[in-house]
Amino acid sequence: MNSSITLSIALLLTFVAGALPSQNGVQRGGQRRALLIGINDYRDPQIPDLRGCVNDVALMAHVLESRYGFDEIERLTDAQATRAAILAALERAVSRTGRDDFLFVHYSGHGSQQADHNGDEKDDGLDETLVAYDSRTGDVIDIVDDEIDAILARLATGNAVISFDACHSGTGTRDRTELRTRDVPPDARGGLYAKVAARRLRGNGRYLVISSALANERALDGPVAGVPHGLFSRALARVLSEQPLPGEGDRKRSAVAAAEQLALMAYGDIVEGLGCSHRASTPTFELVGFDKEPASARRRWQQSLLPVPRPGRGARLPWLGVRGELSQVELVGGTALGALPGTCWAIYPPGETTFERGRAIAWGEVVEAGDGKARLELEKPDGKPIARSLAECRAVRIADTAADEEVPVKLMMSADEQDRARALLQKVAPGTRALGVGSGKGAGFVIRRSSNARDFEVLAGDEQTPVTGSSSLADAARVIGRTLRANRLLTIRNPTSELGLRVWTDLVGGAVEDREIGVMRPRRKQSQGGYRVYREGDRVDERNCVQVHVELDQDAYLTVVNVDGSGKIGLLFPNELSEENGYLPGGLVRGMERVSIPDAVSEDCAAGFLLPLLTPGRETIRVFATTELATAETIRAAVREAQEIQRTGGDIAEIDLVLETLRDELAAASSGTREVGVMGVKVVKNKRRRPASADAGAAGAADAGAGEAHHEEGPESDDGDWAGQAFGDWTAASITFAVRSGRK
Repeated sequence: MNSSITLSIALLLTFVAGALPSQNGVQRGGQRRALLIGINDYRDPQIPDLRGCVNDVALMAHVLESRYGFDEIERLTDAQATRAAILAALERAVSRTGRDDFLFVHYSGHGSQQADHNGDEKDDGLDETLVAYDSRTGDVIDIVDDEIDAILARLATGNAVISFDACHSGTGTRDRTELRTRDVPPDARGGLYAKVAARRLRGNGRYLVISSALANERALDGPVAGVPHGLFSRALARVLSEQPLPGEGDRKRSAVAAAEQLALMAYGDIVEGLGCSHRASTPTFELVGFDKEPASARRRWQQSLLPVPRPGRGARLPWLGVRGELSQVELVGGTALGALPGTCWAIYPPGETTFERGRAIAWGEVVEAGDGKARLELEKPDGKPIARSLAECRAVRIADTAADEEVPVKLMMSADEQDRARALLQKVAPGTRALGVGSGKGAGFVIRRSSNARDFEVLAGDEQTPVTGSSSLADAARVIGRTLRANRLLTIRNPTSELGLRVWTDLVGGAVEDREIGVMRPRRKQSQGGYRVYREGDRVDERNCVQVHVELDQDAYLTVVNVDGSGKIGLLFPNELSEENGYLPGGLVRGMERVSIPDAVSEDCAAGFLLPLLTPGRETIRVFATTELATAETIRAAVREAQEIQRTGGDIAEIDLVLETLRDELAAASSGTREVGVMGVKVVKNKRRRPASADAGAAGAADAGAGEAHHEEGPESDDGDWAGQAFGDWTAASITFAVRSGRK
C-alpha cells in the first residue's frame, strides 16, 4: 500500500498533518470548512443501495456546526455525488483552504478495489476506490485513491481530516436483515482505469488514519436506535459529540489517544446493541508519514482530533433548536440528528453553550418524530409550571431511547418444536420474532438442540458463540427474555457527562500499550483460553474469577453490575463483604488512581471477596461512576429491585418499569431540573460538594451495610427550591466477554 493516502480496508479517518497543531489542540485561527458526501442510491442497478449514508452526512454536519462552529459545510448526497462533482468539490475545497484553515472531508458510501496501474501499490498490487453515484455507468469509473492523493498533496494547510466510511473487501452481498455491507466487487472494466492520469504528488503530508475494518472484514450499514447509519460512522459521531474539548479537565481526555479508546467502546456498544458483534469489524488507528519523527508522532497522539471552537462559535455539546410553546414543543432536525422517540432532552436558554447541570429550564421525552422534527413532552422541574417561552432555546440529549428493536430468533429444530418455541418466546420474551431454520435471514439469537440431543442451547447470531449452556426449551426462551430486559440496563448512559472512566479486566479491553511509529494499533492482552466457569474445588485464577480494573479522572462512587449468560442481573460492588472489610467504603474511588475490584484474585485478598464466573455464555459487566452518593444509591436500589424481581420469578414487565424509571431518574439528574430520588425510599437532596470531601458519608454507608441506602440531607436553600443547584455527574462503561463451561 502507498503511504501518502490510502483508502485501505474501510478507511474511516485521515488526519493530514503537515504542520502540527498547538500542544493541547488543533489551532484556533482560520476558517473551518467541511465537504460531506453520502450516497444511498446508486445509478447502476448492479450496485446494492445503502440506507445510512445520507443520515451520516446529516449527523456529521450537525456535530461540526453546533459543537465545533464550522463556518462552511458543503453537502453532496445521492445524485449530486457524481464522480465529476466529488472531484470538483474536493479540488475547490483544497484550493480555498489556506495555511491557517481546517478542512474536514467525509465520504459515506461503497468502496471497492482495482488493479494498480502505476506500480505504487507494492503490498497487494491494488488501488482502493470510492464508488460515486454514477460509477460504472457509461465510461464512468470509480474514484481511485491516487486521484484523491494528488489533490490533497496541494493542501496549503497541515490541518485536514479526510474521513471515509467505506470498505473494499467481500462480494457486495446484502444481508436479508437490515444490515448491509459497504463494499462492491471490483469494476469488471479494469482497462478503463489505466487512463487515470494520477501523478504521485506526494507532498509532505503526515496522517492519522482510522480504519473501520481489517482487510478481510466489512464495514456495516444498519439501523442504530431505528435510524440507518454506518455503524462506525455513528460511533465516530458519538466521539466527536462527547469527547471533552481541550481545556475541559484532564488534557489526556481530549487527545487522539483517548478518541481511539472512546471509538472502540462506542462501536462495541452499537454492535452489541444490534446483536451483530459476531459480524463486527476491527477499527484501527495508524500514523503515516511520521516514521522519521518519533517526537512529532508522540505529540500528535496527544493532541485533539478536531479544532477547538473559537470564542463565540460552537458549544460544549451538540444541540438542537427548540420551537413552539409549552403545549407543543418541537426539536428541529428530527430523527436524523438523534431526536428519536424515547430519547430525553434538557432544554437550556437561548444562546447557551456550556450546558451546565442545574441551568436547564426543563427536560422532556420525545413522543413523536418524523419529517425533520420531533415533538417533546415536557417534565416540569419539581412539578412547577415553566414561567417562560421556550422559543429559540437549545436542547441537548441527556438519555438515549429505551425502546427495543425487534430481535429475530432463529429456531434450529423440528417443526413441532418450533411451534412450541414460538409460543414460549411470545410469552416470556416479548420483542422477539421467531425465524425458521430455512429463512436465510440473520438473527440476534439462535436456539438449537445441544450436543446431547436432549436439551437446547442458546447461541449468538453467528451460530457459534454460546449465550448459555444446555437447558430445557422453556429455560432457553427465558434466557433470551431476561437478556433483552437486562440489556436495558446496559444501554443507560449519559451523553453529557464530563467524567472520564476507563474499564478493563485482565483478559479483556486492556489499555493501548506502547505504539510503533507509523502504525498505531491497539495491542490488547489476549488469553489463550479466555474465561471459564469456576467450579467447586477449582483453584481460583484470573481465568475463572474476574477482576475489574477502573480509572477515573476525578473522585466518584462506583457501582459494578453484571448481566450473566442466563440474562440475570447482579450487583457486584459495593457488596456486604466489601463494606465489612472496609474496601473502598461506599464505593468511593479517588480520581487519577487505578483501582481493582477486588484488589487481587486470591483467597486472602484485602477486599474480602472474589467474583467467580458461575454461568457459561456471554457475560457483560457495566460500571457506573457518579460524583454524588445519592445518584449511586439510586442506581444500586434499582439493580437490587430488578434482581429481586428475577429471583422471585416476577413479571418481566416489572423489570422494564424499574429500569425505565431509573433511566428517567438519571436523566433528571443529568439536566439538574429535579432532585435525585432513591426509588422506593425517599427523595434525597444532594450536597454541593465534591466526593473528595465526603469521607464521612462514605463511612456512613459502610456502617449502614451494603443492603441499605445511606442518605445525607443537603442544606436547604432559603426558599426550599432546589432547581438550579449543582447535581452530580455520572457516566458508565461496559465490557463483554465469553465464559466457557470447560476447565481447559
